[in-house]
This record gives sequence, structure tokens and C-alpha cells, in this order.
Amino acid sequence: KETCKANRTGNNSYVREVDNSLWAILNDAFASRAGLSREVILGTNLDNDDDASAEKSEASANQFQESTAMLQRQHEPTRRFREMQLQLLKRFVDRQ
Repeated sequence: KETCKANRTGNNSYVREVDNSLWAILNDAFASRAGLSREVILGTNLDNDDDASAEKSEASANQFQESTAMLQRQHEPTRRFREMQLQLLKRFVDRQ
């Protein structure tokens, strides 16, 4: 079943041959990048500075938390307004 899918979509990870013209284009595009070759090496870490990477991750997490808190503060008036609408609607239904 996997072979059939791979042949239909063209996403066959087992194919080892690379079209030479495609390889030439990719080689020109990525020749300046260190660590890239004809064979793909999975799990290669191109970021040599792990401390900088950790700082970026921490900064990104902090920015996410700040953005989330800001959105919650912005939505608070809307929540209160909808709560008031719901209470008024309940009163209206109780009167009927």
C-alpha cells in the first residue's frame, strides 16, 4: 500500500537516484550552506551556538506568554459585556 501511494504522489523516500539537472539547480542554490551534500543527513544541527538557540527559545516563549496575557486583557471587556447580555436575556425569558 505504501509503495502504491509513493508511486502515485511521487513522494518515494526510498528512491536514491537524483536527476542530474535537478541536482545542479539544488547544488547552485545551496552550495554556500555548510553541511549540505548529495546525501541528506537527518538530524544534523546546523546551529552551532546552542546558547543562542536556547535564548531565542526562551525569548520566544516569553513573547508568547506576553501576547497571550495581552489578548486576555483585551477580551475581558467583551466577556463582561456578553455576560451582561446573557443575564438580561435570562431575565427577559423568565418574564415571558
